Amino acid sequence: MQDLNSLPAPDKTSKQWHKRLQAWFVITAEMANEKPWQALFITTRKLRGIVMVLIALAAIGTGITLFIFLFPWKLTNWLPVLQVFLGLFFIALLLFIYFREQGNRFHARFLEEVRQLVNEQQHTFIPLDKRRILRQFEWYSKTAILKCNLIALCLALIFSTAPKKVINALILRKQSLVKSMQTAIEQKRQRIAHLNALNAQSEQMVVQAERLIKHNQIYIKRLRKGMQKHYRQITELRRYLRHLNQVDYQIRQLQKIGHNEIWKQERVVKSNGLVMGHIKGLVQAKLEQKEKPVALADAMLSKHGAILEKFKQLRVRYRKLERRTNHFSYLNSLEVKKAQVQIIKNKQLVKELKNNIKQRDNVVKSFQYSLAQAEQKFPRLKTLEAASQHLQ
Repeated sequence: MQDLNSLPAPDKTSKQWHKRLQAWFVITAEMANEKPWQALFITTRKLRGIVMVLIALAAIGTGITLFIFLFPWKLTNWLPVLQVFLGLFFIALLLFIYFREQGNRFHARFLEEVRQLVNEQQHTFIPLDKRRILRQFEWYSKTAILKCNLIALCLALIFSTAPKKVINALILRKQSLVKSMQTAIEQKRQRIAHLNALNAQSEQMVVQAERLIKHNQIYIKRLRKGMQKHYRQITELRRYLRHLNQVDYQIRQLQKIGHNEIWKQERVVKSNGLVMGHIKGLVQAKLEQKEKPVALADAMLSKHGAILEKFKQLRVRYRKLERRTNHFSYLNSLEVKKAQVQIIKNKQLVKELKNNIKQRDNVVKSFQYSLAQAEQKFPRLKTLEAASQHLQ
Protein backbone atom coordinates (compact mmCIF):
# COMPACT_ATOMS: atom_id res chain seq x y z
CA MET A 1 0.00 0.00 0.00
CA GLN A 2 1.15 3.44 -0.71
CA ASP A 3 1.83 5.86 2.02
CA LEU A 4 -0.83 8.50 2.42
CA ASN A 5 1.84 11.24 2.49
CA SER A 6 3.07 10.11 -0.92
CA LEU A 7 -0.32 10.81 -2.57
CA PRO A 8 -0.57 14.08 -4.56
CA ALA A 9 -2.13 16.91 -2.63
CA PRO A 10 -5.44 18.25 -3.91
CA ASP A 11 -5.34 21.46 -5.91
CA LYS A 12 -6.30 24.15 -3.42
CA THR A 13 -6.30 26.95 -5.99
CA SER A 14 -8.87 25.18 -8.18
CA LYS A 15 -11.11 24.56 -5.17
CA GLN A 16 -10.83 28.19 -4.13
CA TRP A 17 -11.62 29.32 -7.66
CA HIS A 18 -14.72 27.09 -7.79
CA LYS A 19 -15.83 28.36 -4.39
CA ARG A 20 -15.40 31.99 -5.45
CA LEU A 21 -17.31 31.41 -8.67
CA GLN A 22 -20.11 29.63 -6.81
CA ALA A 23 -20.25 32.37 -4.18
CA TRP A 24 -20.43 35.01 -6.94
CA PHE A 25 -23.25 33.23 -8.79
CA VAL A 26 -25.28 31.85 -5.88
CA ILE A 27 -26.48 33.74 -2.82
CA THR A 28 -26.85 31.39 0.12
CA ALA A 29 -30.21 30.67 1.73
CA GLU A 30 -28.90 31.84 5.10
CA MET A 31 -28.10 35.31 3.71
CA ALA A 32 -31.38 35.41 1.82
CA ASN A 33 -33.35 34.55 4.99
CA GLU A 34 -31.34 36.31 7.67
CA LYS A 35 -29.90 39.29 5.73
CA PRO A 36 -32.24 40.03 2.84
CA TRP A 37 -31.08 43.67 2.61
CA GLN A 38 -27.44 42.62 2.23
CA ALA A 39 -28.43 40.08 -0.45
CA LEU A 40 -30.41 42.77 -2.27
CA PHE A 41 -27.43 45.16 -2.03
CA ILE A 42 -25.03 42.52 -3.45
CA THR A 43 -27.46 41.75 -6.27
CA THR A 44 -27.81 45.46 -7.10
CA ARG A 45 -24.02 45.89 -7.21
CA LYS A 46 -23.67 42.91 -9.56
CA LEU A 47 -26.41 44.33 -11.78
CA ARG A 48 -24.59 47.66 -11.92
CA GLY A 49 -21.33 45.97 -12.96
CA ILE A 50 -23.08 43.89 -15.62
CA VAL A 51 -24.78 47.03 -16.99
CA MET A 52 -21.38 48.75 -17.29
CA VAL A 53 -20.00 45.69 -19.10
CA LEU A 54 -22.99 45.72 -21.47
CA ILE A 55 -22.46 49.41 -22.25
CA ALA A 56 -18.72 48.84 -22.91
CA LEU A 57 -19.39 45.84 -25.17
CA ALA A 58 -22.09 47.76 -27.03
CA ALA A 59 -19.75 50.74 -27.59
CA ILE A 60 -16.87 48.54 -28.80
CA GLY A 61 -19.15 46.50 -31.06
CA THR A 62 -20.66 49.66 -32.53
CA GLY A 63 -17.17 50.97 -33.26
CA ILE A 64 -16.19 47.73 -35.00
CA THR A 65 -19.42 47.81 -37.02
CA LEU A 66 -18.76 51.38 -38.16
CA PHE A 67 -15.20 50.40 -39.05
CA ILE A 68 -16.55 47.55 -41.20
CA PHE A 69 -18.98 50.00 -42.85
CA LEU A 70 -16.10 52.35 -43.72
CA PHE A 71 -13.60 49.62 -44.67
CA PRO A 72 -15.62 46.59 -45.83
CA TRP A 73 -12.54 44.78 -47.20
CA LYS A 74 -11.37 44.37 -43.56
CA LEU A 75 -14.39 42.17 -42.79
CA THR A 76 -12.47 38.90 -42.87
CA ASN A 77 -10.06 40.18 -40.22
CA TRP A 78 -12.58 41.82 -37.89
CA LEU A 79 -15.56 39.47 -38.21
CA PRO A 80 -14.18 36.89 -35.68
CA VAL A 81 -13.52 39.71 -33.19
CA LEU A 82 -17.06 40.97 -33.72
CA GLN A 83 -18.45 37.48 -33.15
CA VAL A 84 -16.46 37.18 -29.90
CA PHE A 85 -17.85 40.50 -28.67
CA LEU A 86 -21.35 39.40 -29.64
CA GLY A 87 -20.97 36.18 -27.63
CA LEU A 88 -19.71 38.13 -24.61
CA PHE A 89 -22.63 40.51 -25.00
CA PHE A 90 -25.20 37.68 -24.91
CA ILE A 91 -23.44 36.07 -21.91
CA ALA A 92 -23.57 39.38 -20.03
CA LEU A 93 -27.24 39.76 -20.99
CA LEU A 94 -28.04 36.28 -19.60
CA LEU A 95 -26.19 37.09 -16.38
CA PHE A 96 -28.18 40.30 -16.08
CA ILE A 97 -31.47 38.39 -16.48
CA TYR A 98 -30.34 35.80 -13.91
CA PHE A 99 -29.37 38.33 -11.24
CA ARG A 100 -32.46 40.42 -11.90
CA GLU A 101 -34.65 37.40 -11.19
CA GLN A 102 -32.82 36.84 -7.88
CA GLY A 103 -33.24 40.48 -6.98
CA ASN A 104 -36.92 40.33 -7.90
CA ARG A 105 -37.37 37.45 -5.42
CA PHE A 106 -35.71 39.43 -2.63
CA HIS A 107 -37.72 42.52 -3.56
CA ALA A 108 -41.01 40.55 -3.62
CA ARG A 109 -40.26 39.05 -0.18
CA PHE A 110 -39.61 42.54 1.19
CA LEU A 111 -42.88 43.85 -0.28
CA GLU A 112 -44.81 40.94 1.30
CA GLU A 113 -43.34 41.75 4.70
CA VAL A 114 -44.31 45.39 4.28
CA ARG A 115 -47.87 44.42 3.30
CA GLN A 116 -48.18 42.16 6.37
CA LEU A 117 -47.04 44.99 8.60
CA VAL A 118 -49.51 47.35 6.96
CA ASN A 119 -52.32 44.81 7.32
CA GLU A 120 -51.46 44.34 10.97
CA GLN A 121 -51.59 48.13 11.30
CA GLN A 122 -48.07 48.36 12.64
CA HIS A 123 -45.81 51.37 12.16
CA THR A 124 -43.13 50.73 9.47
CA PHE A 125 -39.94 52.77 9.26
CA ILE A 126 -37.41 52.04 6.51
CA PRO A 127 -33.91 53.47 7.06
CA LEU A 128 -32.28 55.79 4.51
CA ASP A 129 -29.61 53.35 3.32
CA LYS A 130 -32.19 50.64 2.76
CA ARG A 131 -34.40 53.02 0.83
CA ARG A 132 -31.41 53.93 -1.35
CA ILE A 133 -30.79 50.23 -2.02
CA LEU A 134 -34.43 49.80 -2.99
CA ARG A 135 -34.35 52.78 -5.37
CA GLN A 136 -31.16 51.56 -7.04
CA PHE A 137 -32.56 48.07 -7.49
CA GLU A 138 -35.83 49.39 -8.89
CA TRP A 139 -33.89 51.66 -11.27
CA TYR A 140 -31.67 48.86 -12.53
CA SER A 141 -34.39 46.23 -12.70
CA LYS A 142 -37.53 47.99 -13.90
CA THR A 143 -37.22 51.43 -15.56
CA ALA A 144 -34.02 52.48 -17.36
CA ILE A 145 -32.46 49.07 -17.65
CA LEU A 146 -35.32 47.90 -19.86
CA LYS A 147 -34.46 50.66 -22.33
CA CYS A 148 -30.81 49.68 -22.12
CA ASN A 149 -31.76 46.07 -22.83
CA LEU A 150 -33.78 47.10 -25.87
CA ILE A 151 -30.91 49.24 -27.15
CA ALA A 152 -28.51 46.37 -26.52
CA LEU A 153 -30.74 43.96 -28.42
CA CYS A 154 -30.92 46.38 -31.35
CA LEU A 155 -27.14 46.73 -31.32
CA ALA A 156 -26.78 42.95 -31.21
CA LEU A 157 -29.01 42.67 -34.26
CA ILE A 158 -26.91 45.33 -35.97
CA PHE A 159 -23.75 43.40 -35.06
CA SER A 160 -25.12 40.21 -36.56
CA THR A 161 -26.87 41.54 -39.69
CA ALA A 162 -25.20 44.81 -40.78
CA PRO A 163 -21.86 43.44 -42.10
CA LYS A 164 -23.65 40.73 -44.06
CA LYS A 165 -26.02 43.27 -45.62
CA VAL A 166 -23.10 45.53 -46.46
CA ILE A 167 -21.32 42.64 -48.15
CA ASN A 168 -24.46 41.68 -50.09
CA ALA A 169 -24.86 45.26 -51.30
CA LEU A 170 -21.20 45.42 -52.27
CA ILE A 171 -21.50 42.11 -54.11
CA LEU A 172 -24.27 43.61 -56.27
CA ARG A 173 -22.09 46.60 -57.07
CA LYS A 174 -18.88 44.64 -57.46
CA GLN A 175 -19.33 43.58 -61.07
CA SER A 176 -20.10 47.08 -62.36
CA LEU A 177 -17.34 48.50 -60.19
CA VAL A 178 -14.81 45.98 -61.49
CA LYS A 179 -15.82 46.67 -65.10
CA SER A 180 -15.60 50.43 -64.61
CA MET A 181 -12.22 50.06 -62.91
CA GLN A 182 -10.97 47.82 -65.72
CA THR A 183 -12.09 50.31 -68.38
CA ALA A 184 -10.54 53.17 -66.41
CA ILE A 185 -7.28 51.25 -66.04
CA GLU A 186 -7.21 50.43 -69.78
CA GLN A 187 -7.90 54.07 -70.66
CA LYS A 188 -5.14 55.24 -68.33
CA ARG A 189 -2.72 52.72 -69.82
CA GLN A 190 -3.60 53.84 -73.35
CA ARG A 191 -3.19 57.47 -72.29
CA ILE A 192 0.19 56.69 -70.72
CA ALA A 193 1.31 54.88 -73.91
CA HIS A 194 0.13 57.82 -76.05
CA LEU A 195 1.97 60.32 -73.85
CA ASN A 196 5.11 58.18 -73.90
CA ALA A 197 4.92 58.09 -77.72
CA LEU A 198 4.52 61.88 -77.80
CA ASN A 199 7.49 62.22 -75.46
CA ALA A 200 9.57 59.99 -77.74
CA GLN A 201 8.61 62.12 -80.78
CA SER A 202 9.41 65.30 -78.86
CA GLU A 203 12.78 63.90 -77.81
CA GLN A 204 13.57 63.06 -81.45
CA MET A 205 12.59 66.60 -82.45
CA VAL A 206 14.82 67.96 -79.67
CA VAL A 207 17.74 65.87 -80.97
CA GLN A 208 17.12 67.11 -84.54
CA ALA A 209 16.87 70.73 -83.38
CA GLU A 210 20.11 70.42 -81.39
CA ARG A 211 21.76 68.87 -84.45
CA LEU A 212 20.55 71.79 -86.60
CA ILE A 213 21.87 74.25 -84.00
CA LYS A 214 25.32 72.61 -84.15
CA HIS A 215 25.21 72.57 -87.98
CA ASN A 216 24.27 76.27 -88.08
CA GLN A 217 27.04 77.13 -85.66
CA ILE A 218 29.58 75.29 -87.84
CA TYR A 219 28.14 77.04 -90.92
CA ILE A 220 28.48 80.44 -89.20
CA LYS A 221 32.11 79.67 -88.36
CA ARG A 222 32.80 78.74 -92.00
CA LEU A 223 31.09 81.91 -93.27
CA ARG A 224 33.06 84.04 -90.86
CA LYS A 225 36.29 82.45 -92.07
CA GLY A 226 35.25 83.27 -95.66
CA MET A 227 34.44 86.85 -94.61
CA GLN A 228 37.87 87.20 -93.02
CA LYS A 229 39.44 85.90 -96.25
CA HIS A 230 37.41 88.46 -98.24
CA TYR A 231 38.48 91.22 -95.87
CA ARG A 232 42.12 90.28 -96.42
CA GLN A 233 41.58 90.29 -100.21
CA ILE A 234 39.91 93.71 -99.98
CA THR A 235 42.83 95.13 -97.99
CA GLU A 236 45.32 93.73 -100.55
CA LEU A 237 43.27 95.15 -103.44
CA ARG A 238 43.12 98.53 -101.76
CA ARG A 239 46.87 98.43 -101.29
CA TYR A 240 47.26 97.60 -105.01
CA LEU A 241 44.89 100.44 -105.91
CA ARG A 242 46.87 102.83 -103.76
CA HIS A 243 50.05 101.72 -105.54
CA LEU A 244 48.30 102.20 -108.90
CA ASN A 245 47.26 105.69 -107.90
CA GLN A 246 50.85 106.50 -106.98
CA VAL A 247 52.10 105.18 -110.36
CA ASP A 248 49.34 107.13 -112.13
CA TYR A 249 50.43 110.27 -110.34
CA GLN A 250 54.05 109.68 -111.35
CA ILE A 251 53.02 109.06 -114.99
CA ARG A 252 50.99 112.24 -115.04
CA GLN A 253 53.97 114.13 -113.65
CA LEU A 254 56.12 112.64 -116.41
CA GLN A 255 53.49 113.64 -118.97
CA LYS A 256 53.57 117.18 -117.68
CA ILE A 257 57.37 117.23 -117.81
CA GLY A 258 57.37 115.78 -121.36
CA HIS A 259 54.82 118.32 -122.64
CA ASN A 260 56.78 121.17 -121.11
CA GLU A 261 59.96 119.93 -122.77
CA ILE A 262 58.18 119.65 -126.13
CA TRP A 263 56.80 123.14 -125.79
CA LYS A 264 60.22 124.51 -124.92
CA GLN A 265 61.84 122.79 -127.89
CA GLU A 266 59.06 124.02 -130.18
CA ARG A 267 59.60 127.59 -129.00
CA VAL A 268 63.33 127.19 -129.52
CA VAL A 269 62.73 125.82 -133.01
CA LYS A 270 60.39 128.69 -133.82
CA SER A 271 62.80 131.30 -132.51
CA ASN A 272 65.71 129.71 -134.27
CA GLY A 273 63.72 129.48 -137.47
CA LEU A 274 62.88 133.20 -137.33
CA VAL A 275 66.24 134.45 -136.18
CA MET A 276 68.54 132.16 -138.06
CA GLY A 277 66.59 131.54 -141.22
CA HIS A 278 69.36 132.87 -143.36
CA ILE A 279 71.61 130.01 -142.37
CA LYS A 280 69.63 126.94 -143.27
CA GLY A 281 72.40 124.45 -142.98
CA LEU A 282 73.17 125.42 -139.44
CA VAL A 283 69.51 125.59 -138.57
CA GLN A 284 68.92 122.25 -140.21
CA ALA A 285 71.72 120.72 -138.17
CA LYS A 286 70.37 122.34 -135.09
CA LEU A 287 66.87 121.20 -135.83
CA GLU A 288 68.14 117.69 -136.27
CA GLN A 289 69.88 117.98 -132.95
CA LYS A 290 66.76 119.56 -131.30
CA GLU A 291 64.32 117.00 -132.73
CA LYS A 292 65.99 114.09 -130.96
CA PRO A 293 64.73 115.02 -127.46
CA VAL A 294 61.29 115.67 -128.98
CA ALA A 295 61.25 112.13 -130.43
CA LEU A 296 62.51 110.78 -127.16
CA ALA A 297 59.78 112.66 -125.31
CA ASP A 298 57.13 111.35 -127.71
CA ALA A 299 58.46 107.82 -127.28
CA MET A 300 58.45 108.25 -123.53
CA LEU A 301 54.94 109.67 -123.61
CA SER A 302 53.69 106.83 -125.82
CA LYS A 303 55.39 104.24 -123.60
CA HIS A 304 54.03 105.75 -120.36
CA GLY A 305 50.65 106.09 -122.00
CA ALA A 306 50.55 102.33 -122.71
CA ILE A 307 51.61 101.60 -119.16
CA LEU A 308 48.95 104.02 -117.95
CA GLU A 309 46.31 102.24 -120.02
CA LYS A 310 47.36 98.91 -118.52
CA PHE A 311 47.19 100.41 -115.05
CA LYS A 312 43.75 101.77 -115.80
CA GLN A 313 42.62 98.34 -116.92
CA LEU A 314 44.10 96.80 -113.76
CA ARG A 315 42.37 99.45 -111.66
CA VAL A 316 39.05 98.60 -113.29
CA ARG A 317 39.61 94.89 -112.73
CA TYR A 318 40.66 95.42 -109.12
CA ARG A 319 37.68 97.63 -108.44
CA LYS A 320 35.35 95.01 -109.94
CA LEU A 321 37.01 92.37 -107.78
CA GLU A 322 36.63 94.61 -104.73
CA ARG A 323 32.94 95.07 -105.48
CA ARG A 324 32.54 91.31 -105.92
CA THR A 325 34.33 90.56 -102.65
CA ASN A 326 32.24 93.21 -100.88
CA HIS A 327 29.12 91.63 -102.36
CA PHE A 328 30.25 88.17 -101.24
CA SER A 329 30.98 89.44 -97.72
CA TYR A 330 27.56 91.12 -97.65
CA LEU A 331 25.89 87.86 -98.72
CA ASN A 332 27.88 85.99 -96.09
CA SER A 333 26.77 88.46 -93.42
CA LEU A 334 23.15 87.92 -94.50
CA GLU A 335 23.63 84.15 -94.29
CA VAL A 336 25.17 84.56 -90.84
CA LYS A 337 22.16 86.58 -89.68
CA LYS A 338 19.75 84.00 -91.10
CA ALA A 339 21.66 81.18 -89.39
CA GLN A 340 21.65 83.09 -86.09
CA VAL A 341 17.88 83.66 -86.37
CA GLN A 342 17.40 79.96 -87.13
CA ILE A 343 19.53 79.05 -84.08
CA ILE A 344 17.36 81.28 -81.87
CA LYS A 345 14.19 79.67 -83.25
CA ASN A 346 15.62 76.19 -82.73
CA LYS A 347 16.57 77.02 -79.14
CA GLN A 348 13.04 78.30 -78.46
CA LEU A 349 11.64 75.13 -80.03
CA VAL A 350 13.92 73.01 -77.84
CA LYS A 351 12.74 74.86 -74.71
CA GLU A 352 9.07 74.42 -75.66
CA LEU A 353 9.57 70.74 -76.40
CA LYS A 354 11.39 70.18 -73.11
CA ASN A 355 8.58 71.95 -71.22
CA ASN A 356 6.01 69.78 -73.02
CA ILE A 357 8.02 66.69 -72.12
CA LYS A 358 8.11 67.74 -68.46
CA GLN A 359 4.34 68.36 -68.42
CA ARG A 360 3.68 65.00 -70.05
CA ASP A 361 6.00 63.30 -67.57
CA ASN A 362 4.03 64.86 -64.71
CA VAL A 363 0.75 63.70 -66.28
CA VAL A 364 2.22 60.21 -66.75
CA LYS A 365 3.32 60.12 -63.10
CA SER A 366 -0.16 61.14 -61.92
CA PHE A 367 -1.74 58.51 -64.17
CA GLN A 368 0.69 55.88 -62.91
CA TYR A 369 -0.10 56.81 -59.30
CA SER A 370 -3.86 56.55 -59.89
CA LEU A 371 -3.29 53.32 -61.84
CA ALA A 372 -1.34 51.84 -58.92
CA GLN A 373 -4.15 52.82 -56.53
CA ALA A 374 -6.72 51.24 -58.85
CA GLU A 375 -4.66 48.08 -59.11
CA GLN A 376 -4.39 47.95 -55.32
CA LYS A 377 -8.18 47.91 -55.07
CA PHE A 378 -8.48 44.64 -57.01
CA PRO A 379 -7.09 42.47 -54.17
CA ARG A 380 -9.50 44.23 -51.82
CA LEU A 381 -12.39 43.33 -54.11
CA LYS A 382 -11.17 39.74 -54.22
CA THR A 383 -11.01 39.56 -50.42
CA LEU A 384 -14.45 41.15 -50.29
CA GLU A 385 -15.80 38.49 -52.65
CA ALA A 386 -14.20 35.74 -50.55
CA ALA A 387 -15.72 37.21 -47.40
CA SER A 388 -19.15 37.39 -49.04
CA GLN A 389 -18.89 33.75 -50.08
CA HIS A 390 -17.86 32.86 -46.52
CA LEU A 391 -20.89 34.70 -45.14
CA GLN A 392 -23.26 33.12 -47.63
